Amino acid sequence: MRFWTPVILFSLTISSIPAADFSFAGNFQRDDEHRNFSVTTSKPSTLTVRTLSYAGGANASGIAVPAGGFDPTLSVFDSSGNLIAVNRDGGCDSVARDPVTAFCWDSSLSVAVPAGAYQIVLTQADNTPQGPTIKDPFVYDGAGNFTADPQSPESTGFWDLSLHHRGNEFALNIQGVDSAQLGFTPQVNAMVNAASSQAAQIAPNTILSYYALGLGGDGISVSIGGTPATILYSGASQINFVVPPSVTATNGAALVQISRGGLLLVSTPVTAVAASPAL
Repeated sequence: MRFWTPVILFSLTISSIPAADFSFAGNFQRDDEHRNFSVTTSKPSTLTVRTLSYAGGANASGIAVPAGGFDPTLSVFDSSGNLIAVNRDGGCDSVARDPVTAFCWDSSLSVAVPAGAYQIVLTQADNTPQGPTIKDPFVYDGAGNFTADPQSPESTGFWDLSLHHRGNEFALNIQGVDSAQLGFTPQVNAMVNAASSQAAQIAPNTILSYYALGLGGDGISVSIGGTPATILYSGASQINFVVPPSVTATNGAALVQISRGGLLLVSTPVTAVAASPAL
């Protein structure tokens, strides 16, 4: 059974709302993935989140988002990791319907919150929280492409309950907060030498590749030891960059920081060496 109204587990009377809108878009590779968005508000506010990619619409920047993405679920957790709201089917724009399915299975919720930090988790429909905290597993964690069409031996993931094949795209707006960023767990072993694809050490003028889901291609910057690095390529899950020649040529620690639009995504120490040749 599908539910069309948000399930609100927390409420508070608010006095003011920060005027800020944030739009995110990207892709899942498997049905059971999560995308975590960290948001903050300096005053009591109404936190509003709405997905667009199932039936399409216009994001907070006025950019058209095409229909065809997967059937989404939204969950919100407070700074202590407690679940405060969850929604599977919150509706779409007033005139939006998916052109293939004729359904409106995007997610939307609004919840009054005090000042603080919150986590928004985007998942594929039916992969909902099993427990009251963010540390608890979701229903289909580790299940891979759990929505594959059981009638088709060649099917892959991203099907909806109407057994229509869907794309892996997501898009959502976050409103009523001061800051919002797509978060992911830094993985230093995802940083490799671009020539050898082996685990990399930092050395002057070395070209490195960093891989992580959710990087996004626009507005990415990299600094090493506080010095900006030249970016050669920036894609949805990969960036290639050149270690600045000013990075120390003696063994020691260097801090690699990756940001998007001024928001820090990764900050991790790595070993700096005099040279790191590779083929």
